[in-house]
Amino acid sequence: METETSVTGIIVPVNYDKDYNAVSIMLFTDEEQEFLIELSNIGYELLHQLRRLVKISGTIRKNNTGRNTISVRRYEILDSY
Repeated sequence: METETSVTGIIVPVNYDKDYNAVSIMLFTDEEQEFLIELSNIGYELLHQLRRLVKISGTIRKNNTGRNTISVRRYEILDSY
């Protein structure tokens, strides 16, 4: 059974397209945990929040390469620009 959890960290880019736009992102926590962010629904909004401190609530799973991913249910920006 999957349960919802919350993690806090910085949104960082992982991969870019040919025009240097981020096309995949991850959350990097102060405990040095990494969570690839699934870019569906709300997760897609986080592409525009690079290098921001956020709290993400969602479902964490392992992908086929063993990396942690998070399916975002909601998020909160914790820093101010």
